[in-house]
Amino acid sequence: MNALASAHDAAVQMIDTSIVRVHQHAACVPRNRSQSMGRSRGGLTTKIHAVVDTNGLPVRLALTAGESHDNRLAGKLLSRLKSGAMLLADRGYDADWIRAYAAARGAWAAVDLLNQRGHVAKRQTPWATIISCSDGRVPPELLFGGFGLGELFVARNVGNMVDTATMGTIEYGAEHLGVPLIVVGHERHEASRLYRSYGQCHRSCCESCSR
Repeated sequence: MNALASAHDAAVQMIDTSIVRVHQHAACVPRNRSQSMGRSRGGLTTKIHAVVDTNGLPVRLALTAGESHDNRLAGKLLSRLKSGAMLLADRGYDADWIRAYAAARGAWAAVDLLNQRGHVAKRQTPWATIISCSDGRVPPELLFGGFGLGELFVARNVGNMVDTATMGTIEYGAEHLGVPLIVVGHERHEASRLYRSYGQCHRSCCESCSR
């Protein structure tokens, strides 16, 4: 575990928990008070707290009783959070002290979605418009760090084509939302390759690919 943690990608850290059932024979050790087992409607359970990196590889693990709150060990598990890192978490970690904890270490925490929804409902202030391909393997939000609500204005279509609808999206972002940056780029696209190879690919996207 230490070997994996020492080589992890610290740019993005994700924290979450999972509950597992405890085998009936696991509670048979007498006078053992550190078994991390709790009783709930599902019987005896243990909660696994995990921090993983960008690739989903484990960085730190801890155990508590199943009924423990998700953020009970957040401070301990995030003690190695590096400056400039991005922390991703669900609403179980939506607490002011966790955001302050990350900020004190120079990290950015995407766990305040409840507060962000109220802000975005009034006005969006994205910092970039991104034209992306609909079959892209990596979401633009992951590449450009737009993990918060309303930070990116993204349009996705087959072939990364700037057609009339996409151009309208770009113009709306620039004129009404004040987006200062527009990102358009594509290296390879499967539908375009098929069209160049066979002249047609029996898809409705061929008209766009042929342009």
